[in-house]
Amino acid sequence: MKLSLAKNLIALRIEAKRRVDEAAVTIRHTRASYGVDAIYAEKTREAEQYKAAAIAGSPDLADYPFLSAETKRLGQNPMDVAALWIERQRELRTFLAKVEVARLNAKAAIDTATTPGEIEHLAAYVSWPD
Repeated sequence: MKLSLAKNLIALRIEAKRRVDEAAVTIRHTRASYGVDAIYAEKTREAEQYKAAAIAGSPDLADYPFLSAETKRLGQNPMDVAALWIERQRELRTFLAKVEVARLNAKAAIDTATTPGEIEHLAAYVSWPD
């Protein structure tokens, strides 16, 4: 009986941790879905390069296609748009780091759970960030 329960706990832990991983992916995609995250990263790279170039001199906005398009669309100063993009990326990275910590903490707790009910509870009630 004890060996059977131990095997069941191992299988339950594996399944529970898989569900936690899937939930983390879903939560990450609420902020930056696959593909869009690459565009956000490129916008941030452009914004940082533009700001550095602006400090050194007068950058040509045509060299920054995402930034150029967005400043025209919004009618805003390129430095303001660049600062906004950099701040949004910082916020996204902070959120994603919190999701990762919650995911890892949940999986560690699942590893130490001693009953099927505890394992299920830990997988179902992860403290995800807002």
